Amino acid sequence: MNGKKVTLVISPRDRFSGLSDCIDNVYKYTDSSLFDLVILDLGYSKAELEKAKTSILGKSNARIVPYGLIIPMEGIRNIRGEINTPFTFLLDNDSRVSEGWLSPLISAGETTGAAVISPLTLE
Repeated sequence: MNGKKVTLVISPRDRFSGLSDCIDNVYKYTDSSLFDLVILDLGYSKAELEKAKTSILGKSNARIVPYGLIIPMEGIRNIRGEINTPFTFLLDNDSRVSEGWLSPLISAGETTGAAVISPLTLE
């Protein structure tokens, strides 16, 4: 184990835009010592991938894993064996988190032993 509590996995949903905004938002509102970030490239455009690469430049806890055109759940299944954290949280490329979002989810997982924890998702 690498000392991180969570692996955040970002995969595309409905459309391929917004990936770099999602990444920037995660780093803005999340303590990077808590997580590893895995971005599943399931067919992002070159332009979107370049923006994502710029967003993670210099961040040692982030990587892009290219799988090509497969469905998100297959990509998540493929990456499962490479996750070394107690928790895995799934985000869509259009997800936007807010300040303090991650710690309560970790706490819920640690105190309840729940198999699945999901934040309230409203906008």
